[in-house]
Amino acid sequence: MMARLWVFLIIDVVFVSAYFACGRNKFENGLADVLVTRDCRPKVEAFNECCMAHDECYTAQSGKKSCDDVFCDCISSASRDTLCIRESKWFCLLVRVAGDSAYYGS
Repeated sequence: MMARLWVFLIIDVVFVSAYFACGRNKFENGLADVLVTRDCRPKVEAFNECCMAHDECYTAQSGKKSCDDVFCDCISSASRDTLCIRESKWFCLLVRVAGDSAYYGS
C-alpha cells in the first residue's frame, strides 16, 4: 500500500504538476504543487502567480531581498484566511534561505 502511494506521488510530482512555477526544477515544481493542492486547493493559482512574478523579478535582477520581500508579501496575501498560512511561511523561508543559486543563476 505504501509503495503505491509513493509511486503515485512521484508520478504526480514529476509529470502532472509541470505547469506549477514554484521551485527551481520540475521536481520542486511538482512537490510545491502537491503541497499547495493538498492543503489549500482554492489558492493554487494565486500561489502560482506569486511564484511566476518572483521568477520574473529574479530574472530582471531587481535585488534578491526586494524580490523575496515582494514574494513573501504576495504569498502571505494569497494565503490569508485559509489553511495555507503554513505553506506561505515555508515558501517565504525557502526563497530567503535557498534562493541564492536561483537569483545569481538568472
